[in-house]
Amino acid sequence: MARQRRTNRRLRGLLAGVGVLLVLALIAGVLALIARGNAKQSASAAVGQRLGAQALAVKDIDLSLLLARQGVAINDSQETLANLESALVRSPAAIRVSRPLPGRLLGVGTSGDGHLVGYANNESQLAFVDTRSGHVVRVVNGDGWGFDRRGSNEVVVGRGAPDGIRLVRVNLETGAEKPYAVLRKGPDDFSITDDNRIWALRPASSPEVTVRETTTGRVLHRLRPAAGAPPFFDVNFRGRYLVVTSLKGPQGPFAPARSDIWRLEPWRLVATIDDPRGGFPFAVDRAGRRFVDGHRDGSVTVWDLQSGTSRDLNGRHNAAVQGIGFSPDGKTIVSTGDDAQVLVWDAESGELHQTLTGHAGRTFGPAFSPDGRTLYTVGLDGAAITWDLEGSRLLGRPFRAGEGNEVPEDEGDPAPTFALSPDGRRLAVTQVSGRVAVLELATGQQVFQTPNVGGRVLDVAWSPDAKELATAAEQGHVATWSAATGDPIGRSFYGIPPKLPAAAAEPRLAAPTNDVFAIAYSPDGSTLAASAADGRILRWDARSGRQVGKPLSAGRPAVGNAALDLAFSPDGEKLGVLSHSSESKEASPSSGDSRTGRSSTAPISTTATGVVHLSRSRRTVGCWRREGDRARSSSGTPEAGVERGGRSLVQPAGCSRSTSTQPAGSW
Repeated sequence: MARQRRTNRRLRGLLAGVGVLLVLALIAGVLALIARGNAKQSASAAVGQRLGAQALAVKDIDLSLLLARQGVAINDSQETLANLESALVRSPAAIRVSRPLPGRLLGVGTSGDGHLVGYANNESQLAFVDTRSGHVVRVVNGDGWGFDRRGSNEVVVGRGAPDGIRLVRVNLETGAEKPYAVLRKGPDDFSITDDNRIWALRPASSPEVTVRETTTGRVLHRLRPAAGAPPFFDVNFRGRYLVVTSLKGPQGPFAPARSDIWRLEPWRLVATIDDPRGGFPFAVDRAGRRFVDGHRDGSVTVWDLQSGTSRDLNGRHNAAVQGIGFSPDGKTIVSTGDDAQVLVWDAESGELHQTLTGHAGRTFGPAFSPDGRTLYTVGLDGAAITWDLEGSRLLGRPFRAGEGNEVPEDEGDPAPTFALSPDGRRLAVTQVSGRVAVLELATGQQVFQTPNVGGRVLDVAWSPDAKELATAAEQGHVATWSAATGDPIGRSFYGIPPKLPAAAAEPRLAAPTNDVFAIAYSPDGSTLAASAADGRILRWDARSGRQVGKPLSAGRPAVGNAALDLAFSPDGEKLGVLSHSSESKEASPSSGDSRTGRSSTAPISTTATGVVHLSRSRRTVGCWRREGDRARSSSGTPEAGVERGGRSLVQPAGCSRSTSTQPAGSW
């Protein structure tokens, strides 16, 4: 019996040991799985961030967006989302990027009704794309094209032949082809009008230029150089005009050029332009008032065809100009160049309006939609980019928010003050008239304006339920307004005297008023906080107007140490404060204690995770977490707002500081 008991004890000990080992093995397995998961998560985060970084390094818009989007798909984090946003805002005017043909794209042109856009590549292929859907309608072989006058579903395509150029009419719906004409020519310079009716020829064996009907070959006009003038070098149609070019000297990229501009109907010489810097590429506006040409040094010159005077546009490409054109109304000039840039100019003033970036190589075009709202360009990178010129389809669409209320700051440009409603649907903007305008973000239409508060409004805030607006204004004025009608609610918020004490006023101030610089609601809407010029931060019950607790301060309460912006933490227990002392502080509304982090004077806000965001006037955003006060920095803009769903970003306009004689497409 004793022996049996000893055996049982040994067995129980062994079983206990095995059990312990099993538990330890299980724990080790769980820890290994956790470590594996953490390692996998870390690896995914690293891959996502690496893809996002690559997205910001590449020049191709489509590749950049694909990389950034895949980075978010692999690791959905603040960093990868920021990379995607940065990739999106690199080219806000680009509304479509496509590659309709393989190889390098060399030409682009639009149909008269704007329904089709045609592209040509370096492999004698032509693609015709529906401008509404972006789908390729048909790809055909050819060296050039012109849209048929009878409708955009047919095009006339040119193909090289031993006896010249054979023109065929192609039905884009069925692909059926019919002979159109044969242009008999040798190795000569020629050009065809966009509607295929007329063609011009400069034979290599003759100094004469002939203008003929395309289908019949009947000679309409003959041109010869004037006595003592240089021989003709090239012929090109530009809309309803024929431009005959001569080189005044040896052929070369900088050879002085002479351009005779002829109107087709009625036939007459409009003007002769002598450009000592050369004249390729060039364009004539529809009205025949202006001629524009680009140069190898990147400059662009506009000529008045009535007076013969010229002036260079303000700005230039960083390399040779490759393409140039007028918008249909003649008010806009667009140029493309070897620097991969697309420049948009005002034809009247000569000012550079936009620099469009997105191509990764030499860029050609431009071509315009009939209404001038849309621009098309192509490049050697194979990309065909559709741009929004009118502005309504921009990523970051601008709209007017009333008169604005630009308050000069210590640094940088004046910045208007605004606030987004919690649902992201409306925007409140302070006005120079002492009012607040509320606008619908979807339409940009003004809903109402509040009455004049009696002075400048320096800050505005929405209540969390979006039913009220609170304003901070000059002379200690704090007020609340109905967010539905703009009518005053009628509560009184006492405690901030309209004048500063005489001893505290700065000598340079003629009228030492105790202005209210910032205002904020607590997350539950029960408390309203405002900062005054005397350095104090007061709080009131938002429903009764009764003052709550002792005044807070960003350090020592004094003039010159006033808080310029306020933001409650999500739980309402902390108040982020930004002061003149270039430090951000985190105060406890209950105790008044504060913590400090270094920054520059600018607006602040907090996120649901307790991160304090500062938008500095030098366009840098610093992010402070409450734990550790460690800061990150990333590019940003002054005074911006994001709606709660993260779908819209609003910022003041102006905060962001961003040889081919072939016509734009077709022949």
